[in-house]
Amino acid sequence: MSGDSVWYVMGAENMLAGDGYSRTSGGGEIKPIVGFPPFFSMVLAGLGFLGFDLLVGLRWLNALMFGVSAFLTWRLIHQYTGSKWVSLAGAVLFLGSSSLIKYHSWVMSEGLYILLQLTVFSLLIAYINSGKKILWVLAAIITGAGILTKYIGFSLLFSGALTIYFFSEKDWKAKIINSLLYTFIASLPVVVWFMRNSTLGGNLTNRAFTYHPMRLDLLVIYKYEIGNWFLLHRLIAWNQRFLIAALIALIGPLYFLYVQIREWRSSRPTQHKKASALPWLLIFNTLTFLMILVINSTFLDAATTPSAPERYLAPLYVTSIILILITTYDLITHSRIKTVLAPTLAAVLVAITFLHIQNSFNLYGENGVDLGYQSLKVQNPTLVAGLQGISQDRILYSDNPERTYVLTGRTAYFFPVEHSRYTQQSNPNYFEQIAQIRVGLQAGGRLIIFGDIEEDREGVLDLLDVVILESFQGATVYGYRDN
Repeated sequence: MSGDSVWYVMGAENMLAGDGYSRTSGGGEIKPIVGFPPFFSMVLAGLGFLGFDLLVGLRWLNALMFGVSAFLTWRLIHQYTGSKWVSLAGAVLFLGSSSLIKYHSWVMSEGLYILLQLTVFSLLIAYINSGKKILWVLAAIITGAGILTKYIGFSLLFSGALTIYFFSEKDWKAKIINSLLYTFIASLPVVVWFMRNSTLGGNLTNRAFTYHPMRLDLLVIYKYEIGNWFLLHRLIAWNQRFLIAALIALIGPLYFLYVQIREWRSSRPTQHKKASALPWLLIFNTLTFLMILVINSTFLDAATTPSAPERYLAPLYVTSIILILITTYDLITHSRIKTVLAPTLAAVLVAITFLHIQNSFNLYGENGVDLGYQSLKVQNPTLVAGLQGISQDRILYSDNPERTYVLTGRTAYFFPVEHSRYTQQSNPNYFEQIAQIRVGLQAGGRLIIFGDIEEDREGVLDLLDVVILESFQGATVYGYRDN
């Protein structure tokens, strides 16, 4: 579990309690959640409604989603290529990815989003091939669910509408109407959600739209992660491996663009839609996915953590698996030297697959793998016992209420910040909040600070004039001594 995990779990718990999609504050107040989309918490609440413990139920659900997503990856490749070996390679690359294994074992929305993404791809391709209207309607509904799982799901909205317009067997008026209806159906629940956020929280997504260039360290991490998709770190330096990875990623779009232009210039009938819709759906999705990531890092999220790029790129890795393998298949089948090219590329693919599995092997059955706050809870029982030993009638304040919730099962008030990294705005109520915390601490409350005390926190502690009451490895408890 991470900090985001707590919001998802608390949102589900409050749904089950009849309090809507909300969080519980330190004093038991119920406050609406506007910073996280709701569908993942709705799925968690569904598990609770069926009688499952939320975390145990999610563990089984993540395992199921992991398997179904691997199957859908296999099926999309097999539909296009007809090759059992190429499609099997895609499924193995999915199952062997350390990132995908990791994010299917966390209380995170990535596993659900990847499943919804692959389902939308499958439904749209089935619609292109059959012309059945119900398929794109279902795809639109699931696209809406995808956006309400992760906002990167807007890439499904744009890529789906473009695919319907360019590849459906309709006249141009019907293409436009179907594309617009697809966009409308997918957008409707999102518009309702944003209206709810604006009414309850005064903001669409708890972010301010301000320009802040992407940090150089984040750009380096993004490049590093994309280079690692092909395990090139085993062979070459990071700058070179990113360039090679980018070149591999560009081969597909450039190749299919060449094929499409050649078809447009040819007087021969266009090949069956199945042979052209899938790669372009993946290309459209990749381009809009990257565009949304850039917009998010440049205008919305100024506080992206170094661990985020790997998580953000996980759905794009799945898209890349499919696109690269069908590109490889097409290149081989249309090559004059395929008797040489096929075994060479097969050997490279086997090597990459082997390295992926070897890289992921330590994740299976190992208790030492980092599982976030759950690892801290298991590995530091003294800290857990000490924090749980704080009397229930004392109000808690913390610089990390999410971690406090995982370790103790109790809610805490947020530690105030003078300037928000997320909204890039100053906190106008900063000193008022400090005064409120002082009153709460004087009434017997406790302030829990995790890790080392940073300079800004030291200033706040001076303002509060508190003393250390208990100190543990990883956290310190402050307050006023009882009379």
